[in-house]
Amino acid sequence: MINFYTENGYIDMEKVISLPYPFIFVVHGRGTGKTYGAFKYLLDHPEQKFMVMRRTQIEADTIGFTDFSPFQPVLADNPEKYKPVYVGGIPHVKNISGVWAAQLDERTGKLAPEGEPIGYICALNTISNIRGFNGEQIKIMIYDEFIPERGARSIKNEGEAIVNAYETINRNRELKGQAALKMVFLANANKLSSPIFQTLGIMDKIDKMAMTDQETCFLPYRGIAILKLRNSSISSAKADTALYRATSNREFAAMALKNEFDTSVYLYVQREPINEYKLVAVYEDVCIYRHKSKRWWYVSHHKRGTEKYHYIDEEFSRKKMKKDLVLFFDAWLHGNVSFEDYYCKLVLTNSL
Repeated sequence: MINFYTENGYIDMEKVISLPYPFIFVVHGRGTGKTYGAFKYLLDHPEQKFMVMRRTQIEADTIGFTDFSPFQPVLADNPEKYKPVYVGGIPHVKNISGVWAAQLDERTGKLAPEGEPIGYICALNTISNIRGFNGEQIKIMIYDEFIPERGARSIKNEGEAIVNAYETINRNRELKGQAALKMVFLANANKLSSPIFQTLGIMDKIDKMAMTDQETCFLPYRGIAILKLRNSSISSAKADTALYRATSNREFAAMALKNEFDTSVYLYVQREPINEYKLVAVYEDVCIYRHKSKRWWYVSHHKRGTEKYHYIDEEFSRKKMKKDLVLFFDAWLHGNVSFEDYYCKLVLTNSL
């Protein structure tokens, strides 16, 4: 079994990113060096032009400024090894920041960028809305904080937006004999709720890892690697720091220190024989069924039959769904609904 931790307990992102998989997911393990190690990797491999992506424009704008960039901790720890980095807007390009190697301008006392950008910073919705630009020079994408924190605003068709962003940059390079774009997903979260898992069809793998001690999952035929960090000594050391001595939030501490997921979200998640149910409605990409003889409902990805109602993720449509399906929501309230997987439950929870 591969050891993905360094001697001091931090995750070895050099080893992780060097895995021969185009899609690499690293989740959990707050403060174990995921982001730090990923940005150190980018500085250690200047031959690989990169793109850093965040979910929203405000997140991208924040780190798209030199003082707030994730490169700063790496540079501060290694002033002799790396040149300074300048991060800022690109002339005539909206909503995308550039990253340059930089020198200190003795006249102004400020950093001045040198040459061409070594990488870029953007938001998911920006890159997914751009078509027709050449991104073949980008060899690696880092999607940091790809799992939203609780209460964060959802992005419509987020899973599809992510794969569209990948396709926009990857293009046809593989048909030309070039290596596929490598995309590394990083996140801290106690709930595995990113739609990309469903879009890639790996929700069952994620569910299993969340419910067990399984730390790694490799799907060579799919080009996917998943790491759920559990064994870093950094987590136990963090228990004796100010925040964790002060907090009474056991859920947060379990996630951040013990690297545990909140398994309560899997309540009523179980597969049912779909032939015992009749399709009633479709909301976005999930189907709502009612049992043919029992007072029980089932929510699944699979569509069997013709629905009476069809709804979309839009305010008026959601209101209509709640009115039309009052029996379903009442059954859910009384615990008479089961879900094929957590994603199905999440989609409908977000509609409330």
